Amino acid sequence: LGAGQVEQLAAALNMTTRTLNRKMKLLVQESPKDFITRVRIETASVLLESPGKTISQIASACGYGDETAFRRAFSTIMGMSPGSFRKRLLIKRP
Repeated sequence: LGAGQVEQLAAALNMTTRTLNRKMKLLVQESPKDFITRVRIETASVLLESPGKTISQIASACGYGDETAFRRAFSTIMGMSPGSFRKRLLIKRP
């Protein structure tokens, strides 16, 4: 998430950033930033099943302007690089 995006989300929901953080922690046990990052990576995981898209295209489609940031976030959450994840998917296919 870029600087100010959580603040923009809070403003769009007509609440303070602190209130948004508190409510998100109660509802999903994550900060807004962590929640959005997780959803982006889960979306990327689905998109990686399609061999027609490059990792760079998937990073962009999931809101990452920088492929390096995408790879770092993906590896942190999934425990492997996007390329390794894709290879595992392709190996498991019948």
